[in-house]
Amino acid sequence: MRSYNNQNESMPLAEENNHINRRTLWVLLVGMGFMLVEISTIQRFILFLGQPVLSLSVLLFSLLVGAGIGSIYSGRFASEKIPRVIAAVSMAVVAVLLIYAFSLSFILEQLLGLGLAVRLLATVVMLTPLGFIMGFIAGGDTNVKVTNIVRVNNIKA
Repeated sequence: MRSYNNQNESMPLAEENNHINRRTLWVLLVGMGFMLVEISTIQRFILFLGQPVLSLSVLLFSLLVGAGIGSIYSGRFASEKIPRVIAAVSMAVVAVLLIYAFSLSFILEQLLGLGLAVRLLATVVMLTPLGFIMGFIAGGDTNVKVTNIVRVNNIKA
């Protein structure tokens, strides 16, 4: 790939469109993955908490707060390391989802007899780490994009 050092020089249109298409596909896939995780956990936690609106609210709160914190934390890594870190974090997402798939039913059964406040707290504690690692992927990708734009345009950041 050719390096564009002159500020008057820009990426060819075809290369720029390819970058935009890849970026769009990445965002769509990350968004779909996030929604699939949300849908499957909503189904389980509605039964656990007993109230659909409350379950949805707590679930979205937990995942989005965790994702926001993960996105912020991903900015601490050097841009050169982000692709490797995203790959590792993606494996962590798969591992956590597998652990949840096999153990969440048992955990929820054990907590079912407790009061609503304790179950709400347990829901937040169980889902925030998952949101954190999923948000790390989205935030890390943004950091890579910004860094690549700075490099391409030879802007001193």
